[in-house]
Amino acid sequence: MDKSGGKKLRILMLEDVSTDAELIERELRKGKILFNSKRVDTREGFLKALKEFQPDLILADYALPTFDGMSALHIVQETYSDLPFIFVTGAMGEEWAIETLKSGATDYVLKDRLSRLVPAVRRALQEVRERIERKQAEAALQESEIRLKTILDSVQVGIIIVDAETRTIVDANPAMLRMIGVARDEVIGSVCHRFICPTEKNRCPICDLGRSIDNSERVLLTVQGEAVPIIKNVVVVTLNGRKHLVESFVNITKRKQAEEALRRLNEELEQRVEARTTELKEANKALQESLDRFKRAQDQLVQSEKMAALGGLVAGVAHEINTPLGVGVTAVSYLEQQTREIEQIYHENNMTRPDLEHYLKTARDVSGMILANLRRAADHIQSFKQIAVDQISEEKRRFKLKAYLEDVLLSLHPELKRTQHTVTIHCPEDLELESYPGVFSQIITNFVMNSLIHGFAHIPQGDIALHIGEENGTLRMRYRDNGQGISKQACARIFEPFYTTKRGQGGSGLGLSIVYNLVTQRLKGHIECESIPDGGTTFTIRIPMK
Repeated sequence: MDKSGGKKLRILMLEDVSTDAELIERELRKGKILFNSKRVDTREGFLKALKEFQPDLILADYALPTFDGMSALHIVQETYSDLPFIFVTGAMGEEWAIETLKSGATDYVLKDRLSRLVPAVRRALQEVRERIERKQAEAALQESEIRLKTILDSVQVGIIIVDAETRTIVDANPAMLRMIGVARDEVIGSVCHRFICPTEKNRCPICDLGRSIDNSERVLLTVQGEAVPIIKNVVVVTLNGRKHLVESFVNITKRKQAEEALRRLNEELEQRVEARTTELKEANKALQESLDRFKRAQDQLVQSEKMAALGGLVAGVAHEINTPLGVGVTAVSYLEQQTREIEQIYHENNMTRPDLEHYLKTARDVSGMILANLRRAADHIQSFKQIAVDQISEEKRRFKLKAYLEDVLLSLHPELKRTQHTVTIHCPEDLELESYPGVFSQIITNFVMNSLIHGFAHIPQGDIALHIGEENGTLRMRYRDNGQGISKQACARIFEPFYTTKRGQGGSGLGLSIVYNLVTQRLKGHIECESIPDGGTTFTIRIPMK
């Protein structure tokens, strides 16, 4: 590697004597300069080599048969001004030597003193590097100055540069001139407190500090005498060995106006919020009162539903016990008749043994019939009594689900007997629950009545099936009728309070809403409804067993 450059040099030799060129190359190698060389001896060859070989250094003889070194130097100066050019010639007077250096040659070396060649080459390359670096630095500086000036001229922030010692303004950007309202020549050389901090009695407290500051709120005075609120920032710098303050100014007039507008708006908003709060309190109070009235009305309607169900239950009791009591009354009447007859025979002393045996048999049969029917009536009364208590008290107890639901259906017999509809229960006999039996009574009663009123409204003979079972600790009840079904829109609203398709025909719209609340709130379960028109309706209930 070449010590001077770190890479192989491309050296163009303008030399017509090949032996002289060889001596030059040997001297360069002896000086440990790595290079590639190209020798030319004509103008055409020189021009071509400049373009194609692109040399880093030119070594030229002063005089050649068809060309000369000075002409080559002029060509290089016109196009490649930074390319080092060293004359290597046999004889050159002092005047010629001075003339070559004035014309731009880097150096000259006599052929009989080639020992100077390597130092001359190294020196020439070093000068070229320094010159290039200097030009790059100057270009960078110039570019930086242009960029800085462009930035200062384009920003909307006012900027001035103040001599820290004299307090005079040495420069100002266009934004600052517009802010003050004066020409540049009126500002440059003026003391800074003429325009900034004019109320500080010819002193600038910020300049007195002599250090950098951030976001200081000050006042700027325009040429028209208008005081402009500003935010001032100061940075201390050294320019040309002197301490200067670079001061930037942001006009905050709009910000101050906005702050004042915001303050007024906040006051107005506070007043509005206070008024609105009062209105909301009054509205909330009225809403709470309406909600309380609604809840009371809802509770009354629910109670009415319960009482209506209880009334239906009473009707069912009357109907169901009417038959066994009628049979009992008939049997007692018959027994009374037989007693009178046997008594008459006895008083007439005409009673025979067969007469007595016949009476005793009749009394035993009739008594058994009376007892059976009275027990049947008592059982009905006990079942209806338990259902009625469950509906009213809503107490939690343990019960067998299938038997209880059969009693519930028995209470609905007066409604079902007038139709040809059938109800079947599919449930394990031994399935017991610790729950609220009255809730199940209300649910099944509402389902059955809903099917009778809505599902079978135009169907003479329908089927209702209730499938009940336990799945992984969950009670699953599936109630299905094969009635006329409901639409998708109605199915989506079926559990809403007061929603009914029988408005004005006795429907309150609370039945299935009550069922929904009983399942989800009292039993902590989940209920779903599936239905399609003319495809029946299915209710699926899932309730935790515990």
